[in-house]
Amino acid sequence: MYDFQAQVLAVVFAGRVALPLKGVMQAEQRRRKSRVLPGALLNSIFLLDDFVIHRMLRWANADLMTGGFEPLQGPDRAWWEAFRTERENARPLLKVLQDNFLDAYDMDWDGLVDLY
Repeated sequence: MYDFQAQVLAVVFAGRVALPLKGVMQAEQRRRKSRVLPGALLNSIFLLDDFVIHRMLRWANADLMTGGFEPLQGPDRAWWEAFRTERENARPLLKVLQDNFLDAYDMDWDGLVDLY
């Protein structure tokens, strides 16, 4: 996940992808604060990396493709397989937190997008 986040930051810093407007980012933060968790866990994604990665790819790739640049691909198949195994093993411990996170985006488990 961190390699992927670094790729997104690189295209932002290179000027190929624009950050969302300040008001949009503030609204996102307010939504997460009010509906997910307050405090130190606010930025946790509770092993829902596929949801976060899909949203980041949609956002970054829109600007990249408009600018005539190669879109980001995201993690490879081996990463996804290892990640899904880890998430399923952690599901009994993180269920409520994961459900709250998805609910903040009006999603459920069936709505998670499989990139492959």
